[in-house]
Amino acid sequence: MREKGKISKEEYRRRRNSIVISRGDKSKGGNLNMRLDLERMELRINTGEDRRVDIAESLYP
Repeated sequence: MREKGKISKEEYRRRRNSIVISRGDKSKGGNLNMRLDLERMELRINTGEDRRVDIAESLYP
């Protein structure tokens, strides 16, 4: 939408920074920076420099 001039640069940045987008490469087994383990109900986010954040909470209420 930004490329077509339908939203402002500020609106584009606000929308871009308010969501999480995760795309992976099938040949590499998915996204190397974010993993969702449904068996263990965990979300792992690699933040770089050999650090990561593990979130182990139920995805279902």
